Amino acid sequence: AVAETTLHESLLEQLRLSGIEDSIKTICVEIIGNLDDRGYLTTTIEELALNNDWDWYDVEDALGHVQNMEPVGVASRDLRECLLKQLEKAGREQTLEHRMIDRHIDLLGRRRFPEIAKALGVGVHDVQEAAARIAHLEYNPGREYASVTHDIVSPDVYIERDSSGAYTVRANRDHLPKLRISRSYKDLIAQATTSSEVRSYLREKVRSGNFLINSLAHREETIVRISREIAKRQWEFFDKGPRFLKPMTMSEIAEVIEVHETTVSRAVAGKYASTPQGVLELRSLFSTGVKQADGEEVTNKKIKDLLGEIIDQEDPKKPLSDDRLVKLLSEQRIKVARRTVAKYRTEMGILSSSQRRVY
Repeated sequence: AVAETTLHESLLEQLRLSGIEDSIKTICVEIIGNLDDRGYLTTTIEELALNNDWDWYDVEDALGHVQNMEPVGVASRDLRECLLKQLEKAGREQTLEHRMIDRHIDLLGRRRFPEIAKALGVGVHDVQEAAARIAHLEYNPGREYASVTHDIVSPDVYIERDSSGAYTVRANRDHLPKLRISRSYKDLIAQATTSSEVRSYLREKVRSGNFLINSLAHREETIVRISREIAKRQWEFFDKGPRFLKPMTMSEIAEVIEVHETTVSRAVAGKYASTPQGVLELRSLFSTGVKQADGEEVTNKKIKDLLGEIIDQEDPKKPLSDDRLVKLLSEQRIKVARRTVAKYRTEMGILSSSQRRVY
């Protein structure tokens, strides 16, 4: 099967061909590494700046560069920004649909057309027509890169405990053929009857073949080195589960194994590891975090998991407000802002407290 280009690979290639200065490119790589399969950014500018010791304005500049790439709407932080980017790219900033999305996306989601019409001073029929046009926008920028096949995943590496209790990493070579240069071509080069033109041609092809074999071996070595560093940092996650996943960025791993961030991003794209927690995509083990007052960092995933558990246990007739969720998280020693809770809740597909209430 021919390997399909992933969204992350496409963005990295666009970045490579851009004329962006190297310092901003480094930040762009980290941003691309924090996009989900839909193309949405799963972290914040503040978190990226804090965790990587970058200037906030540089991160914002880098995000702007990524958001200008194709597909339109990529690297958006929420649905509102995604839709607005598409309208702005099409030169439709002054339209009714732009105002509806910008000011009243919550009402739009609930199809409260009369309320939107009253707020904007237009007719209900105009709002309905604008809503129909909005429905043709792309809600999932990464859709075109989504694979339509459902292949069985074969892990590229195994992360396992040895007899001493330490985690070891080994490559899975079972699904890869052993490559070698055919002996017959080497013999043909050595034959005296072979013309100089044919001999030169064969030598070039043999060099190309050896380069491919060495490149594949180097790629496997890189994946193993990355996986070993992941195992060192995430051993608690492998032992105890998702709540113990630690914040870890590609730039941190790249620094330790002495490669560029883009090398790490390319190496883990579409690669899987067999672990005590199941077969996992290597990219899923990277996560930025929120730094707490005591200096400890908590991953976005852990916060989302706790939010989900708290909301699952709430009284449907008295759902918890975002302010109340902030306080409950604080009681578990996780301090986040209200807007962060609202952002994570939206990303998880959880409605606001007023929309969750059961009468």
